[in-house]
Amino acid sequence: MAVYEILLVAGLVALSKKTIIIKNKEIAVALAASIILWQAPLLFWGAGRQLKPVNYPVDWYQVDKAIKAESAVKNGQCQSKILFLPWHLYMSFNWAGKIMTNPATNFFQCPVIYGQNMEFGGIFGQSPIPAEKEVEKWLFSFGRNNALQENKLGLSYIVLAKEADWQNYLWIENHPNAEFWQETENLMVYRIKKYEPR
Repeated sequence: MAVYEILLVAGLVALSKKTIIIKNKEIAVALAASIILWQAPLLFWGAGRQLKPVNYPVDWYQVDKAIKAESAVKNGQCQSKILFLPWHLYMSFNWAGKIMTNPATNFFQCPVIYGQNMEFGGIFGQSPIPAEKEVEKWLFSFGRNNALQENKLGLSYIVLAKEADWQNYLWIENHPNAEFWQETENLMVYRIKKYEPR
């Protein structure tokens, strides 16, 4: 796309030096503007209705407020970490009505670890981020490794959105280091128990 923009500007600069363009400046400007608009007509009116403002559900705000109220705050920053599940970068949210990028990190006031893995069909991309690698190992073992017990990632909460394949994560309810905290219409929230070495 950048190449087209550069070539368009170069072409317009070259044309602007022509006598016929100089004499008919208004027509040339209108023609150039129409060419630009023809290149991307769907950018107007919500990209062909693909973009529209959507409000987050009320219970997302309630959960965010409850987590922030229980969390330590240092220099205005929440010190608790949230693991957001399902572990997908792109998924469908009922309240949004479409597939979208996981909005958790932009919504919650506390830091969020969420799946940034690219998925296509049966292909599952591996994340290069160390924290995500740890979470993936824990999830793929259905919590059988000691990642949550030792809690090296410093997690305080697990927020499970009732979207996509969320039922596949219900084994968390039986995990000894995850304690059910609250359930809302769209979310289930678990507290991470403090690690006590033996």
